[in-house]
Amino acid sequence: MKLINLKGFSEDTINHISETKNEPKWMRELRFSSLERYKEQPLPDSNEESWRRTSFHSLNFDQIQTTYNNPFPDTIKNSRVDNENHLSYKDSSITNNYLSKDLEEKGVIFTDMDTALIKHPDLIKEYFMSHCVKPDLNAFTMMHAAFWNGGVFLYVPRGVEIEVPIKCLYASNKNGLGLFYHTLIVLEESSRAYFLEESSSTREAQSKREEEMQSFNCPVVEIHLNENSSLNYLAVQDFRHNVYSAISKSVILKNNSSIKWTECTVGGRVTKAHLESTLVGQGASTNMLGISFVDGNHHLDASTFVHHKVPHTSGNILFKGVINDNGASIFQGMIQIDHDAQHTDSFMGNHNLLLSDNAKADSIPKLEIKADEVRATHGVTVGQVDKEQLFYLMSRGINEEDAKEMIVDGFLESIVGMADQTTEQESLRYFIKKKREENARDGNL
Repeated sequence: MKLINLKGFSEDTINHISETKNEPKWMRELRFSSLERYKEQPLPDSNEESWRRTSFHSLNFDQIQTTYNNPFPDTIKNSRVDNENHLSYKDSSITNNYLSKDLEEKGVIFTDMDTALIKHPDLIKEYFMSHCVKPDLNAFTMMHAAFWNGGVFLYVPRGVEIEVPIKCLYASNKNGLGLFYHTLIVLEESSRAYFLEESSSTREAQSKREEEMQSFNCPVVEIHLNENSSLNYLAVQDFRHNVYSAISKSVILKNNSSIKWTECTVGGRVTKAHLESTLVGQGASTNMLGISFVDGNHHLDASTFVHHKVPHTSGNILFKGVINDNGASIFQGMIQIDHDAQHTDSFMGNHNLLLSDNAKADSIPKLEIKADEVRATHGVTVGQVDKEQLFYLMSRGINEEDAKEMIVDGFLESIVGMADQTTEQESLRYFIKKKREENARDGNL
């Protein structure tokens, strides 16, 4: 299938997307209305509080190619990979998709968004950017709503429990692209699932010109958890240092539903992530965990928001970051407790380990509490490697490099150990080890 590259963000691009995908009228209208609003909305700048420390003005949008292949390629493989339920993309083209017969017979839907839009239009119309992440959240969500391409839809029927992880892999092997994946997850009443999502780009040898080309990643993740449902969600981002990411993710939790949400960020040039949990049902709970390794000139800005709307809900935010070289990490956390959300229990923590004198870390925790019978606390730390810990390990015959690695591993292990499944823990440890090895080769750890 011939690759079609369309530079820039225009009506012609939308026309091509909609015609290629044979989209319904409502989706086409959503795209065009979002584009009109995007044109009227300037990119966020330092005048906005949440963007005071992060900027995308060094990204040349005119050079970004919006790449679209046939959404239903004949070459797609519907085969097993280590018995995994998985879907994989390469530069917005599906390369593999497999769901076990057992889960299919139980009514589980796990497919790409293009197929879902045709085969399950009512479900997509009900949930697509209508509740969790609305197009007008910011300029980048408007851009996403207009130009989204590819992604995955997971639907778990009432009472179905999926004990093995379902995986989605987004891989980018070409520089200069705009990636607009959309992930939509819906769990019906009393269902359970594990979802692992990995976004990465190759580090194969490239020409100097290719290395200097910027790429743009603008995904949206929407998660709907109905009563008594439970989701483990792990997301790993491992992009090259030329990738700019504007990420928007949101989950809505109804009565007695729960999510364990883990974000692992170990790559990219500039990453701005908006991560939101909205608890609208009593007994709902959210556990948002984060691991990051920021090095080189990587700039990471993670904004977390937990919104308690009803009584008897609980929230936990715990993000840990390791910052090296000239890296910069910003954590902006918000716990909001509405007037009617009595008996809420919510905690927010952010801890940072600096490995170089030029590394920077800022933590901005905020609490907005309108109820009086609640418990809401936060804690923040920023510090360098403990010299006493380093001396203790070296006095036991461990060299300085290995000692630092042990301290970094120990610092992050408290988050890794919270993962429920061995698969999740292995994934986290793999990417942490990979990042440490890259730094060690560069003499930075």
